[in-house]
Amino acid sequence: MTVALPTFLRPPVALERSTWRLLAALSVIGLSTGYQGTVTTTSITYAAKEFAASTGAQGNALAIIRADIVVTLFVVRLADRHGRRRVLMTCALVAPVLTALCALSPTLAAFVMLQVIARGFVTAVAILAAIVGVEELPAGARAWASSGIVAAAALGSALTLVVLPVAGLGIRGWRVLYVVPLLALPAIRSIGRHIPESRSYVHLAEQRRAGKAEPRWTDHRRRLGLILCWIILMAVFTNPNSDSPPALNPRSLRKKSFWNCRAGLV
Repeated sequence: MTVALPTFLRPPVALERSTWRLLAALSVIGLSTGYQGTVTTTSITYAAKEFAASTGAQGNALAIIRADIVVTLFVVRLADRHGRRRVLMTCALVAPVLTALCALSPTLAAFVMLQVIARGFVTAVAILAAIVGVEELPAGARAWASSGIVAAAALGSALTLVVLPVAGLGIRGWRVLYVVPLLALPAIRSIGRHIPESRSYVHLAEQRRAGKAEPRWTDHRRRLGLILCWIILMAVFTNPNSDSPPALNPRSLRKKSFWNCRAGLV
């Protein structure tokens, strides 16, 4: 399939039509998860204002929401038993609904509880999309394709700034931001047919049916240890900055413009 891309953006190897479709599908999912993963830190200030919560309460809320990893670990584990595609598509459809439920939160405590569950599913979708990409995309273009999916997720994060001025229209305006992901549901449901079950899982399922022994995680303890150390360092030195709610100029929010809103960032 010929794609009119600049030379520096073209994949290192030629991609088949089905591969392009898979990449597009994963990018749409990345766009959705990028938005849902960022909307909390973008809007927490406005939610706290409605709930009359202090700055300290906002920090505690963001810290508690980090418990979403417990939900993520449970959900991702299911992909090894029920298949990558099934769990990925289920979570990709459930996550926007859970995020939208946050708009109905009557208190800050209820908001935090719903966010723990919703973000757990959002993070699971991001992880499973990466797994499907690694297992299905051609070896010669995996890094290139992964960068495209990450770029889509970054675009989703940027979209929170596009709709952020709505939060300044009223005391409950921030709730609209959590309903936006529902708009992606038709697209996510449509692209599901372009995401096949990964060949790695199909091979694993065949081994199980044949009664063969499964690979043990203890065979990769050293590699897993290095990855775990890297994740911890990334969490310590990058996530605190990303979880800091932005201080915005209220005047720029009253002007319903993305550029004015962006200029108000401190």
